[in-house]
Amino acid sequence: MTVSDGTAVEPARPKGKALIWVGVVMMLVGAVIAGFSGYQAVAGSGVIDTMTAPTIGVPGTVTQSLQPGRYVVYEGIGYTSQYGGNRSGRLTPSDITISGPGGPVQVDSVSMMETVTRGNNTYVGVAAFDANSAGDYRITIASDSPGQVIVGPGLGSSFGRAFGWLLALGFGALVGLVGLVLLIVGVVKRSRKPRSAPTAVAGFGAAGVAPAVPGAAPAVAPPAPAVAPPAPPAAPTAIAAPAPATTPPAGWYPAPDEPGRQRFWDGQAWTEHRA
Repeated sequence: MTVSDGTAVEPARPKGKALIWVGVVMMLVGAVIAGFSGYQAVAGSGVIDTMTAPTIGVPGTVTQSLQPGRYVVYEGIGYTSQYGGNRSGRLTPSDITISGPGGPVQVDSVSMMETVTRGNNTYVGVAAFDANSAGDYRITIASDSPGQVIVGPGLGSSFGRAFGWLLALGFGALVGLVGLVLLIVGVVKRSRKPRSAPTAVAGFGAAGVAPAVPGAAPAVAPPAPAVAPPAPPAAPTAIAAPAPATTPPAGWYPAPDEPGRQRFWDGQAWTEHRA
């Protein structure tokens, strides 16, 4: 629309739309990165393998298909409370014999205490070994008393394998958080009432003046209309002088001061001549 001075006014474009789209895209990307990294951190680290590893009866022999990595033999010690109970196993590395695709595998003591709880049973690490190549590993456990063990990736090595994925998980969460902030800012900006901004009429500048044409003589503004000078004050109206009083001609007239007698009037004044 236009206003009275010839300036066109168009509504200002609402802001924030680009921020909203960028925020939504970043949130989706962050969610994908975080979800995939979280899955890999759990599944790829071997924690699930340890929690779902089959139970091996002791004494006994079992063959398991293993991937390269550090593995721990966990012995079931029954239920233990947080404040008491036996938290050490009876088995030792010498009770465990392992052979793999490359031959016998050395069994070592665990470098730190690792425990796994499955249901009401707690398993504690009693020995560790390295699987240098993928394949089937024959595990034989000798014991004087029956029991249960599980073989799975060590929690320490699992954390090391999951560390990179945990970093990726944090990065994805950060991307999603930045996207959420941009989305909020865009919604706030878009909700604000836009203000109309004046724009120049087509063919005229911002002040309504025609743009200069290259090579053309400079435009000269038309002269301002002449202002008529004020009218002179009216001349005062002439007042006519009173007409001179007419006097009777010279002659004898009744005397004003002596009734019954005549007195001579010389045309201007009374004389002393009486009759």
